[in-house]
Amino acid sequence: MTKHLLICLALLSLPCAISEAQPDRADHWRADLDLLATELPQKHIDLFHTLPEAEFRQGIDSLKQSADALDDNQLTLQLMELVARVGDGHTSVQPDVGKMRFLPLQFYLFKDGLYVIQASPEWRDAFGGRVTRIGSLPIDDVLQQVSRYAARDNQQQLKNSAPRFLRVADMLVAAGAWKDVDSGTIEYQKNGESKTVTCRSMSADQLNQVDWVSRKVIPMYQQKSELDHWNDWLPDSKTVFFKYNRCRNKPAFDRLVRGTSGFIAQNDVQKFVLDLRDNGGGDSRILSPLLTYLASSPKLNKPDRLFVIIGRTTFSSAVLNASETKLATQATFVGEPSGGKPNHYGEVRSLVLPNSGLTVRYCTNKFQRIEGSDPPSLMPDINIEPTFADWSNGRDPVLEAILKRR
Repeated sequence: MTKHLLICLALLSLPCAISEAQPDRADHWRADLDLLATELPQKHIDLFHTLPEAEFRQGIDSLKQSADALDDNQLTLQLMELVARVGDGHTSVQPDVGKMRFLPLQFYLFKDGLYVIQASPEWRDAFGGRVTRIGSLPIDDVLQQVSRYAARDNQQQLKNSAPRFLRVADMLVAAGAWKDVDSGTIEYQKNGESKTVTCRSMSADQLNQVDWVSRKVIPMYQQKSELDHWNDWLPDSKTVFFKYNRCRNKPAFDRLVRGTSGFIAQNDVQKFVLDLRDNGGGDSRILSPLLTYLASSPKLNKPDRLFVIIGRTTFSSAVLNASETKLATQATFVGEPSGGKPNHYGEVRSLVLPNSGLTVRYCTNKFQRIEGSDPPSLMPDINIEPTFADWSNGRDPVLEAILKRR
């Protein structure tokens, strides 16, 4: 037997698995997409309430065809866009942030424009700048482009989420603003000057290590953001300020309500302010003891004494709570329109796609709080949208307006 034949026989004796075709990355994506196409319509209470089923199926098929040509992040973004078209604020794809690149800046859309509200030390000069352009596109065009990836109930929720998406370099590339995820330009105006900087992106781990440059004066309502709920006494205006950040931790909430009602019984309280503007939801039942107390209080349940603050971050169970308060009391609502709809899909569950590891969130219930109509937001009686000057000076124009009312 020749040496050549021995080599051939040795190769033939290797395990069969080596000669079998292994599923590649694109095949894994197609398997995930097939799973999603089957499972999501079954699990969501009404997946096609806005997006026609044919468009959903076509979108899945298009992604499967693109699986060989696109990388993981590009496929993720296109899947985010498709699921966002379902048309409710809870149904969304959660990207793998560990694979993406981020700007060392944070943005917020004020009444007078989009501003940089935090920056890494390297880009501290951009802090406080009004952004006019990102890369090759005017800022309004960039916001419109990244909005494709945002699940939302209404424009208010989009106003809250789109500025955060501007931080994702992969989205800026997909939008056509940047050519490369590693760096690109940001144009802003500050102190009467127009400036352009080339900003380098960073990983999610690097972003978590940033010691942010930000404002020095924080208004009262944002000073205890780590707490689910808290209250304070404003003696000059004889006002109880009750901040409700998250609908959770019922035992602590019940204790706070008991303490608050006891304080009110022993003091000359002229106003009660329930602040829901930063509440993104949770368990809507938790508010019940406070709502029962306020609705039954002849002292506080009046338009000039009971106030509720709502805003673009008021979402999900917090919108249900705000709607219930509006129906049960004579409260005056102040702030911005809510980021969630009064009638909305909720009670969220998750589906994990096994190969990509992406989590898809979906709704299992629909809440109908307003019969006969379907308003996009719960509207305030007094609309107040903060300006950048308000924010940078640590002012709270919403609370100021409440305290001035007689």
